[in-house]
Amino acid sequence: MNLLSPRAMDTEMLQRPDEFATLCDCLFRSGVLRRDTFLAALHRRRFEAVRKAHPYATHKSGLADVFRIGELAATAASFL
Repeated sequence: MNLLSPRAMDTEMLQRPDEFATLCDCLFRSGVLRRDTFLAALHRRRFEAVRKAHPYATHKSGLADVFRIGELAATAASFL
């Protein structure tokens, strides 16, 4: 059996989206994997990738610090 590293598996899945989707469907239908569990894990993985790509200077910042960034504050306020 040829085992792939996680990075190689990611690349392989991107090249074969139909097969990946079919595998997920089989796992969901058989009850081996719950859809909500999969989606939560996928969200965490994507969030971590974005966080690594756009690091924030300090992790001890609070919401007030974030709103000091003018453009972000204006955008967030537009949703209120």
